[in-house]
Amino acid sequence: MLKKEHIRQAIEAISNRDPEIGYTLDEMLSADRIASVELHPDSPPGGDFHFLFDGIPVTIRRIIFFNAGSAPIEERLLIKYGEMAKKQQFSMQTKGIDFHAAARDIRASGINFMVLHEIDHAVAQLKKRLKIPIPDSHAYMPEARIMGIHSDEQDMRRQMLHRLASIKKNPQDLSAYLAVEKGDAGPELCFHGAVNHETPALFVRFPYCMDALVQAADMNLEFFHIRFLLSCLARGLGDRLFVCVVDNRIEGMVYITFKKSYFYRALEVQYIATVRGGKAVGTDSTSRVLKGVGTFLIAGAWMVWKTYYREAKDLLLNSEVGARSFYETIGFKSRGFSGYFLKHPQGKLAKAILDMAAQCTDLPRGIGDDIRLIIKQQFRILRKRSRRRQRNLQRQLALESIHVCFQAGAHAALAETALRELNRYQKTIPESADLFRLADEGK
Repeated sequence: MLKKEHIRQAIEAISNRDPEIGYTLDEMLSADRIASVELHPDSPPGGDFHFLFDGIPVTIRRIIFFNAGSAPIEERLLIKYGEMAKKQQFSMQTKGIDFHAAARDIRASGINFMVLHEIDHAVAQLKKRLKIPIPDSHAYMPEARIMGIHSDEQDMRRQMLHRLASIKKNPQDLSAYLAVEKGDAGPELCFHGAVNHETPALFVRFPYCMDALVQAADMNLEFFHIRFLLSCLARGLGDRLFVCVVDNRIEGMVYITFKKSYFYRALEVQYIATVRGGKAVGTDSTSRVLKGVGTFLIAGAWMVWKTYYREAKDLLLNSEVGARSFYETIGFKSRGFSGYFLKHPQGKLAKAILDMAAQCTDLPRGIGDDIRLIIKQQFRILRKRSRRRQRNLQRQLALESIHVCFQAGAHAALAETALRELNRYQKTIPESADLFRLADEGK
C-alpha cells in the first residue's frame, strides 16, 4: 500500500525544486488534508494505490510506483496543487460562474501546471548534465580530444534543451502539431489504419507538444507517466515511443526497444497501454469506447520492425499470463512464463497490418514479401472447411483481411497478390464469387 512516508518523500522531492509548493503540501500532510488510504481487506490483488487530497481519492498506478518510485506521486500532487490554486481564483468570484466549465478549467489547470513543472525539471536536469566536469583520469589528454569525447552527446543534449523549451513556449495542440509535422510529404513515420472496425486512426511517433503531454497526463496510463515521456526525449529515445491517434486524441501508447544478444537480434514491445475513450481536457467531448487499439499498436510495431529493423528475427513482448489467450489469437507464441514472440501475424493482427499496408502510398522497401506471406496465409484459412466455431471465426477474419486488399484505393501490390491467389484457389473457396465482385468494384 501507499504509506504516508511515500507521500512525504514525494513532497520533499517537490520542495527541492520549488520550496513554496513543498511547504504548502507539507502543511497539508501534517494537517491530514493529504493522507494515505488503507487497503480494504476485500480489495483485489494487484490493484492501484490511492491517497486522499482534501478528501478526494487520487489514483497512483501500481506499476509506475514500483518502476519510478515517488515520480507518479509527485505528478498527482502537483496536479491537485494546480487545481487547488485555480479553485482559489474561482472562489474570488461572487457570481456568474458556470460550474461545469469551471470544473473543466480546474482540471485542465492542474494538469497544465504539472506538465509545465515537469518540463522545467527535465530542463534543469539537462542543464546539470551539460556542466559535468571532465574526470581527472582524462587530464593527460589534449583538450581537443577531451572535447571530442563528449561533443556528440553534448550537442544532442543542447538540441533536447531547445526542444523542451519550444514545447513550453509554443503550446501547440495535437492537430496543429501533426499538420506541421506532416507537410507535403507526410510525417517521417506514420501509418494509417482503423480501430473499432471503421474508425480511422494514425500510428505515429509520440508528438512532443503540449497538447499530447496534457492528454497523456490526463489518461494516467500504466508505464507512460510524464517524467518517463520527457526522459525519453531528453535521452534521445523519443523515436522509440509511438501512439495511436484517433480524431486528435491519443488512445494508446507503445514503447519499443531493440535487443542484441550475440548473434540474436529482436525488437521488443517493452511497454504498451491503451485507454478506452475518455474526455479531452477542457472540452465537452463525450466518452467513447474504441476496440482494437492494442492490436493496432502491435500492427504498427510490426510495420516498424519490417521497415526499420529487418535484421531483427522476432518481435517480442512480456505480458501478464491472463493476456495469453489474446496474444496467441493474433499469432504470438509463448516463451517462458510471461514472454511471447511473433513471427507470423494471425487473426485481427493480420487484418490490421494489411489495413496499414493498403493505405501506404509506397510500401516500405523490403516489406512486400512479408505482406504477400500474410495474404497467402489468409487464403490457406479460406481453403479449409470446418464446423468448429474457432475455425469459423478465423475464416471470418480472413475474409475481412482479403476485403481490405480489394478496397478502393488500396495499394496495388495487395490487390495483385490477393487476385492471384483467388484465381488459383477459386474452386476451393465458397466465397470466391463475392471476392471477385469486390475486386472488380475496387478497381
